[in-house]
Amino acid sequence: MEKASRKLYKFATDLVGNRVLDVYLKYAGIKTLTTATLVPIALIVGKDAFEKVLKDAKQTGGFKKLPVLDDPLVGNYLKLAGLSTVNVTMNTLVPLGTLMLVYHLFMKKETQTGGNLTKFVKRVYGNRILDVFLKYQGLKTLTSTTLVPFALIMGKDALEKVLKSPGSQSGGSVIPDDIPVMDDPLLGNYLKLAGLSAVNLTPHTLVPLGILAVLHDTYLSKSK
Repeated sequence: MEKASRKLYKFATDLVGNRVLDVYLKYAGIKTLTTATLVPIALIVGKDAFEKVLKDAKQTGGFKKLPVLDDPLVGNYLKLAGLSTVNVTMNTLVPLGTLMLVYHLFMKKETQTGGNLTKFVKRVYGNRILDVFLKYQGLKTLTSTTLVPFALIMGKDALEKVLKSPGSQSGGSVIPDDIPVMDDPLLGNYLKLAGLSAVNLTPHTLVPLGILAVLHDTYLSKSK
């Protein structure tokens, strides 16, 4: 978890700088960053916007062209929070892990994909596994809210076993107790909303692809 916190801290400081982020963390009483840490949406816009939030500057409107708001994972979170894109301001709090995902999908020039996560799955698991999975699910396009088996994050072999045994509850594989994503609060919050817990989690459990992408990038990616 400490490694994940460092990676999240680096992501945030790359956007707004150490000093500004540290001021926010102190103001919010946050000592450790997790994927579920609530941060203002201004974080993804940049240092100036984030500083304005810290100074309690009221921000209204001007969000219709912000692509992050079109991502279904953000949209679903806002709905669960009783909000809509109409209500969003720079002060709106969203999970840091969600912002990290949409930043990589929408804000970085080299990965502007309009919410399509096909490249992520292809890069991690290869074309053949992706093609089999898409055919199995009857999908043409992957988005951050596409429900995929938890086995996707466990690796190629685990995913293949799930695809070969759709009726099984174990998928022919046991989820390791020490897999770091099991303790992630973003995953835990989703499971609670789905009426599940980590105890109920199997390789077949369906989880939004966006959440698995966040977990993979935070815990399993080799990049620092």
